[in-house]
Parts: sequence; structure tokens; C-alpha cells
Amino acid sequence: MDENRLLKYIQGTLSDAEREQVERWYEESDDHKALLDNLQEACLLERAVVSRDSVDVDSAWKRCKATLDVRRRREMQECSRVAMRRFVRRMAAAAAVIVVMVSAGWYGYDMVERIEEPLIVRTDIGERVRVELPDGSSVKLNACSEIVYHRSIFKSERNLDLKGEAYFEVAKMKKTPFIVHCERLDIEVLGTRFNVQANDDDDWVTASLFEGAIRVSSPDISQNVVMKPNQQFTFNKRTHTSDLSTMDNGKWVTDWINGQFLFYKETFEQIAHALERHYNITIHFQDEAIRHKKFICNFSSSDNIRHILSIMQMTGKFDYQIDGRDVTIRSRE
Repeated sequence: MDENRLLKYIQGTLSDAEREQVERWYEESDDHKALLDNLQEACLLERAVVSRDSVDVDSAWKRCKATLDVRRRREMQECSRVAMRRFVRRMAAAAAVIVVMVSAGWYGYDMVERIEEPLIVRTDIGERVRVELPDGSSVKLNACSEIVYHRSIFKSERNLDLKGEAYFEVAKMKKTPFIVHCERLDIEVLGTRFNVQANDDDDWVTASLFEGAIRVSSPDISQNVVMKPNQQFTFNKRTHTSDLSTMDNGKWVTDWINGQFLFYKETFEQIAHALERHYNITIHFQDEAIRHKKFICNFSSSDNIRHILSIMQMTGKFDYQIDGRDVTIRSRE
């Protein structure tokens, strides 16, 4: 549908046949309804903002005052009380118009600011939450994570900033792409299910796709990467290198949603970061050998840290010591 025709529909300047065509188009899909509704709201707000910006209050007052002085002298010369009362009423009406225009402009500006105020959600240590975004998308946040969802009625895209880890189920809106911004990485989708891990204390950002398609871009990679289901993209923030691979088992990526710790061929250092965020502890490695040893293990988030370390100790050949919130790991001789 031509946007000019939609604007004319809002303005009420279409013929009956053209109006019926737009209304049939409007009923065809939710995307069409959302587009026309947003356009109509934007037009109303734009008029209010334009009114605010176009009114020069100082100049308007000076003109009113000058007119007032001229007409006052004229009316005084005529000595007509009736004429003076009429003049005052006309000046009051003119001033009221200016006040209404300025008030409407500021109201529209204030309403735009309220509508576009970002939605911010944070999780604490050991906390997981599910968030429904205004566009109908669903986000599940892992512990120590944050999302900032930016709302705008004047932009044709949905933008979200992510720190930490989150699982997304994005509502499909063909003309309004959903973009997740991580550190040095942007992930663009139209409607899909995927997981993003972008913790500040990790060297990597990982995007895992389960359904649909996503496009990954960054100033640090030579060309955009279009991912397919069951693929995983890993970007190293320190070396600016990336890798696209097929997931051996996607279940290992998202079982944190159900309160599980599933680590599949991950280093002890990577596991330690996840345990630190959940149990509010700090893990210290005494040597590099145990830091880079890889594990395959499965735990419940309700297990205590001693139980988890004891199970890992059976195959990891290491000793550990817990002192308050500090955990020391050293290789066993």
C-alpha cells in the first residue's frame, strides 16, 4: 500500500472507492493494522510537535502588544467603551489561541517522551526472569543480566541492548526488524527463537539460533553472517575473531531457563563464570592447567557449590578450598 494513500486516508481526502480499498487492506493482517495505527498516531503527534516548534512565543507577544497599543490609541480617540470591550475580547481570543497551540505542542512533546521512554529490566545474582515486551516478544533473562528496550514511534525498527545472557522469542513484524545490540555486535531478526550470551566478564559473545534466521554484523568482522537454525556464532571480544559452527546439542544452551547447569565441553574457567554469577562467589585458579580443562556436566541450580565441585573433582583431578565467598582451585599432583 502506497504511504501517500495512507496519509490521504488519515487526512480524509480519498474518494469512497479508495477509502474502501485502504480499509480492506487494513483488515488483511495485523501488520497492516499496526502500520496504519502507528502512522495515524505519528501524524497526530507530529502535528502537535510542529505546533510547538513553529510558535515563537516572544514574537507573537510582541506582535500582540504592538497591535494592542495601536488599537488602544485608536479606541481611546474614539472614546467608545463598546469598541474597547470588543477589542479586549478579540485580544483575549488571540492570546487563547496562542496558549492552546503552545500547550498542545508541549503536550505532544511530553507524550512522545513518555511513549519513547526505554524499558529497563535487570536480574541479580541467582535470579532469572521472563519479560513480555510491548511488541509481543518474550525475553528470558539469566542471572546478572540487563536489557534496555528502546521504543520509538518514528523508527521502523525495534532496538534492544543486552548485557549478560537472554533467550528471545521475537514477535514477527516483517516491516519492523528486531535488533539486539551487544558489545561490538548487532543481531538482527524478523521473527525467531535464539539465545545470546554476552557477559561483561567473558571474552566472547555467543549467539545460538533455534528457529528462523538472524543476521550478525560488527565493525570487527569483514562481512555480515546470516545464521540458520541449529547454528552457533561465537565472537571473541579480545581478539576480534569469530566462528560459525553447528551445535552438537542445542539443549545444552538453553536448559538454564529450566534451572539447570549444563556444560558441554566447556573449560573450567567458563564454568567458573557461570557459578560465580549464580552463587555470588569468586573462584581463583592456582595454575593454568586446571583453568583450561574441559568438562561435560549437568547440575541443578538448587545444588550447593560444594556438591557441584565435589562431582567435578571426581574427573577433574583438582582440589578446592572454600573460604567464605572465595573458592581456590588447584591441580592435584
